[in-house]
Amino acid sequence: MSALYERALARSGDAIEKARAHEPPLLRRDAVPATAAERAPQLHSLPSYVSVFFGREDDKRGVLDALAQHRLVTLAGLGGFGKTRLAVESARAATRFNTVAFVALSECTDAGLIADCIRSALRMEASQEDVLPQLCAFLGEQDVLLVLDNFEQLVDDGAGVVLDLLERLPHLRCLVTSRRVLDVPGERVLVIDPLPVPQASMDAAEAASTPSLALFIDRARGARADFALTDDNRTALIQLCRALEGLPLAIEIAASRIRAYSPTEMCNALAERFALLTRQGQRGARYGRHASLQTTIEWSWHLLSGAQQQFFAALSVFRGRWTGAAVESVCGTGDARAHLEALVSASLLRAEADESGVTRFSMLETLREFVEERLDTERRRLRARHRAYFLQVARQVAADSSIAEREFPNLKQALMTAVEDAEPACALDLGVALRPYWEAHGTLPDELRLLKQAVASCSNDEPSLHAGLNLLAQLTLTAGDTEQARGYAQRALLEADDQPLRRASALVTLSRVNWERDQHDGAVTGNLDEALALAAAAGFAEVEADALRVKATVALKHGLEDADYRAANALFERAEALYRQIDQPRWLHRVLLS
Repeated sequence: MSALYERALARSGDAIEKARAHEPPLLRRDAVPATAAERAPQLHSLPSYVSVFFGREDDKRGVLDALAQHRLVTLAGLGGFGKTRLAVESARAATRFNTVAFVALSECTDAGLIADCIRSALRMEASQEDVLPQLCAFLGEQDVLLVLDNFEQLVDDGAGVVLDLLERLPHLRCLVTSRRVLDVPGERVLVIDPLPVPQASMDAAEAASTPSLALFIDRARGARADFALTDDNRTALIQLCRALEGLPLAIEIAASRIRAYSPTEMCNALAERFALLTRQGQRGARYGRHASLQTTIEWSWHLLSGAQQQFFAALSVFRGRWTGAAVESVCGTGDARAHLEALVSASLLRAEADESGVTRFSMLETLREFVEERLDTERRRLRARHRAYFLQVARQVAADSSIAEREFPNLKQALMTAVEDAEPACALDLGVALRPYWEAHGTLPDELRLLKQAVASCSNDEPSLHAGLNLLAQLTLTAGDTEQARGYAQRALLEADDQPLRRASALVTLSRVNWERDQHDGAVTGNLDEALALAAAAGFAEVEADALRVKATVALKHGLEDADYRAANALFERAEALYRQIDQPRWLHRVLLS
């Protein structure tokens, strides 16, 4: 017995013995390889599954195509994504090989024992020879596929072992499953994504055909045979699969708890998702690090260095998709790009180019919740830096409305944290900057609620308050609450005092609200004339154009018989000229449409 094999038995006996479970009889070194005519491969230790394989047929074809062209293929993805099952099903369908062997490495933490685990998986006889030469002599010229499962903890030192084998055995191919890519020459990486999730608009039949919901239904029936998708539970099941983000492990664990939870109760329980997504009883003990979603994520977390963990936790302040430039500014680290690349390689972040070609990063909400709990005392500082960065982004929205569409999840997050962290002035500054976006797309109730909270907690001497009141008056008017809009507009006029710009802006806003509320031109004409005079005298072209636009709208009187179209047209033309002068395309377009 070789010294290395003795070391294996001493230090990693569990790993090797697990690899031997349920395997065929020992193979001798002089065993005759399968001939080209006998294409059914010898399958060594390839796991068998009772459950149905769902939603990965296209991925399986992609794996087989990659194996046909590359000698080292890595299936990369977060734990619980179904990498092992996909690798096994792909290997089972790979008929071009003489030998297919599954090498379980989850319990192996020493790269020096990889070759021993391969020998054990092949059921080779023990020998005094060094393991690598023995493997090479045994496999010889055979077409061999090795499935190296759960390789992530071995990447740093183990990638060289895999390369050595590939160099010595020209007919060998390796299919690796790992949360981290090997990052070696010749490696073909296939990123395994979550399963597609159903859309809220789907009917029951459409929803049932999506892989994530089909998986949930199948596994739920394993726990409760009478479970079915119905019109009554359709909405809750769709919501549940979307909340679980298509993660196969999360879906399977949730489905296993169908005896005690209805789909609606599961959706409510996801406020504490890591408590819900834990296997119970003997099943939990049997699944090891896949016993719970948290255990699975913790395995990836512990593979990171301390600096990478700290950086990853800092990213929890972001929402949606974000750029490397945003991370560099918010996290204040010069090596942000290197950290981002490492986290992408570890399957903890996704990186995609947007329509402008800029790389944007994102993480699953499940991961974000996990790392946010591990964010230390830096949380408040990071949130403040996040707000400062995205306030500058928001101020670019007037010139380019597409910015708000790309960045809105983070802009909204900045608005929310400004209110939560008692920074109402920042919240109102963000809101005012986002006015063009909200005027084009409308506001959601929670966005209005945040702005109202900011106004309510803002001191009267805060410079941002007046613009915030004007904004809130306009947005609540658009939302259909004319009484509340009038209250905000009247307060804006009161707060304006004798400052010409503030008073002119407040008069325009109040005139617009009063016109929409009462449809009496006599009640607004005087205010608009005063606003025009103040704005023209002080050179406030935008406020002057706003006053002209509202005055033209009043002249139109919604197309009633006494509408003065000539006067309205003249006022719109004057407003158009001013909007062109100050380069305000959003209002210019509306004036032209009018």
